Amino acid sequence: PLTSPEYRAGATEEILGRYIAKDRVCREDLVIATKICGYSPNSRVAAARSYPNEPISPPPDCRLDSSSVKNAVDASLRRLNTDYIDLYQIHWPDRYVPSFDMTTFQHTQAQQREDDEISILETASALKDMIDE
Repeated sequence: PLTSPEYRAGATEEILGRYIAKDRVCREDLVIATKICGYSPNSRVAAARSYPNEPISPPPDCRLDSSSVKNAVDASLRRLNTDYIDLYQIHWPDRYVPSFDMTTFQHTQAQQREDDEISILETASALKDMIDE
């Protein structure tokens, strides 16, 4: 979830990308880390991956399946104006976890999502594929 209506997914990557574009030599001196988030329904973050200049309604769900990982990495590379990322982090998993103002684990929500979870093996395999490209 985005923290405020003014926040735009990928904006920080774009700022860094403009800096890198000005001085290509500096890229080798930088360690760039960014992230991908796991399950989040109707996510403006997921929409920014595939539809960067087109608002879509409703936005797609954020997921960590192979296709979503590839879209997210490609979008980050495009915004960062680089051809590699030094550290790509998983912000939260693609399974039910209590977050954002939740103080307790909700077993019913976990059970509802259980059949729809993306395995960490699929996510890791997709990240490895991106490294190998």
